[in-house]
Amino acid sequence: MKQTLKFILLLSALQLMLIGCSHPTEDYDGRLVAADALVRTDAEQALSLLTSIDSRELASEGDRAYHALLLTQARYRSYVLATSDSTINLALDYYRHHPNEVEKLTRCYLFKGAVMEELGQPEDAIINYKEALTVASPDDHYNQGYARLRLGNIYRDNLIADTMDIVMMKEALLHFEMVPDSFYILTCLSSIGGSYARYDKNTAMIYLQRADTLAKRLRQRSIEMYNLIYIADEKAFSGDAQDTEMSKGIALSLLNSKDCPVERKDHLLMIAALTLAKQNKRDSAALYLYQVNSDRLSDDLRVFYYKCEAEMAKSRGDIDAFQYHYNQYNELSDSLANNSNQMKLRDIETKYDNQKLKYDNMRYQSILTISILAGLLTACLLAILLTAIWKKAAHRKQHLLEAEETIDRSRQDIIQLTEQLNSQQEMNDSLKETICNQVETFSRLVEAYASNPNESKKEFDKLFKYTYKTGGPKMTFWKGIRAYADSHLNNIVSYTLEHYPMMRDSDINFLSLYSLNLPTTVIMACMGYQDSHSFYNKRRRIAEKMKLENTLEEYIEKFKKPKTT
Repeated sequence: MKQTLKFILLLSALQLMLIGCSHPTEDYDGRLVAADALVRTDAEQALSLLTSIDSRELASEGDRAYHALLLTQARYRSYVLATSDSTINLALDYYRHHPNEVEKLTRCYLFKGAVMEELGQPEDAIINYKEALTVASPDDHYNQGYARLRLGNIYRDNLIADTMDIVMMKEALLHFEMVPDSFYILTCLSSIGGSYARYDKNTAMIYLQRADTLAKRLRQRSIEMYNLIYIADEKAFSGDAQDTEMSKGIALSLLNSKDCPVERKDHLLMIAALTLAKQNKRDSAALYLYQVNSDRLSDDLRVFYYKCEAEMAKSRGDIDAFQYHYNQYNELSDSLANNSNQMKLRDIETKYDNQKLKYDNMRYQSILTISILAGLLTACLLAILLTAIWKKAAHRKQHLLEAEETIDRSRQDIIQLTEQLNSQQEMNDSLKETICNQVETFSRLVEAYASNPNESKKEFDKLFKYTYKTGGPKMTFWKGIRAYADSHLNNIVSYTLEHYPMMRDSDINFLSLYSLNLPTTVIMACMGYQDSHSFYNKRRRIAEKMKLENTLEEYIEKFKKPKTT
């Protein structure tokens, strides 16, 4: 039954191979594999290794594509700004035609998206990130999470699809928790908290506090500071005096820190200005706001800047200035929510989702067609299986006949052995008994196997090894056999041990039995061999190990005592 099951599984595997045309996995240059192992943990070292390789000298097109992928990935992770997408396109073109390389194709789409982001084309970036999600294996949690993280960042930075950035970040978080990857778990927690700050202050604090705790445990000072900035930003707009004081404290502390992130300095200056203005410390607030470089502010930070101006006017009691800056704040906020770039990105979202639906329908039709073909193939396989079972039964019958012959031969050997042992009175009675027991055990095992057609060869092997292990000859038996062989063949064992030290115990034991001219079945039973092949192989290997010019039989013949008249 087990053999039949194995055969069915083999046929099923054949069916799958016929349905899906698989391709062998590329055998890549060892230097590229080494760089791949480094690119996530030490991107700069990976980049150094990759730049030392001349892609023109690589042996195959696959190696050159792999090099292009890793080079793009290492540059991105080393903060080398992309100026073109030509390198990643080389890799992408290759892996699109090698669908067996799913993980590498996924990475191609991911870093094509990253390059397009750096080139200022978020709409192309979205398309590539979406493609990565489509291609990636469901259990490839790292790349599934990373694609969602990148999409979430685009949604957040461009304020599109309402809270879609939070949805993507939460999905990314689940995937990174499956890996697990603590750094990206921290990144997701921090980003989710920052996004929630626009909608739900309480939920924002929950995620930001989780991120802060993890950042301290991982000693990620930079991310810890970003989390503090998010918290300070959220608290700055609170009407609670304690929140205002906390926000101000965080902003001033980070501004005075040597680790203060330069790209966030303007943001921190505005938080400090806003909180000081709320506390009616107008001069200090003006001092911090004056340091802000308003010309280089992004649109979302410019909204914050107008808010600070409005709060400053309010603290001075200048209603007209307050109304003016407040109107600026509202107008820019509204325009950011409805600008043309966001509309374009939303259109791409809709277009891609429609294309994916069309693709899914086509794939359904393909699966239906394949299922019909698979059904026909299954019918053919069943016919093949029935034929194989019939042949198996015939083979089993032949095997039983051979087993019966083995039993008859072993019985004849027992009779011959008994006569031989009775004629050799010098042999110790215990040795005779042990040899007879071994042969009888061997005979019983073969007979039991032959009488049970359902018994598999594997089960017989298991039973034979167990029986031999528990009832096999003891050390005293082999000492006796060696001594008996020495006494009858002019110290053949002692001579062999002295002149052929490479011989193992099992070799000497076999030689001792063989030199006594015992039947093959007897030697097999004593040595624990299940078939005659093991016997003949052992005889041949011993002769080769001793480097005999003649046969083992001729070697033994030299030690036989001359006959006396």
